[in-house]
Amino acid sequence: MEGNIVRLFGLLIPLVIGVICIIWPKRIQEYTLKCKTQGLGKFNFSFDWMKTRSYVVTLRIVGLIVTASIVIWILYPTYYIFYKVPHERKLKRQEKIERLEASFQKTPLAWDAAELMAEFYNKHDYEKALYYGKACLDLGVNNARLKVWANYLMAKIYKKTDNYDLARKHLAVAITLDQENMIKNEKWIERDGMQDVLSENERR
Repeated sequence: MEGNIVRLFGLLIPLVIGVICIIWPKRIQEYTLKCKTQGLGKFNFSFDWMKTRSYVVTLRIVGLIVTASIVIWILYPTYYIFYKVPHERKLKRQEKIERLEASFQKTPLAWDAAELMAEFYNKHDYEKALYYGKACLDLGVNNARLKVWANYLMAKIYKKTDNYDLARKHLAVAITLDQENMIKNEKWIERDGMQDVLSENERR
């Protein structure tokens, strides 16, 4: 924490100096000339140059360089964290989906179909999510937990596409499998607001 505060001050101080040089170069010029009259600058041989307009221009240029450097120093990590990293992750995820689809076309497997269903669900591409969800169930799933999950996700997809009859059907299957195998995934239903899909009689 202390290290971050030190770094922050290390950036703010030159940034403030740079902004002052850009906005108030003439006041800096006046202050330096005032120092000479008070005897503080008697050993400084550049005071004649400080009286000229080129000194004011130089201050503005230095201020611009310093301010631009600090702004770039701050903005690049922001760009890297909030744009570049998510963009790279998105590209890798898309490459993964394409590899899975190519693999599924050659050798259809229930686990690949389930993973593709989840990926397209997260991308809000419900048409493809349903396609791979049906493929997952048609291929047959030996794992009880995966059966519950696949039917439950199909129910969520049908709910989002306003197909409540199929949503109720798959949710009922998921709950039945859940109870038979004692997996106990009631929290899924509560968390995702799926209670309204079942009627009161079906809940009992």
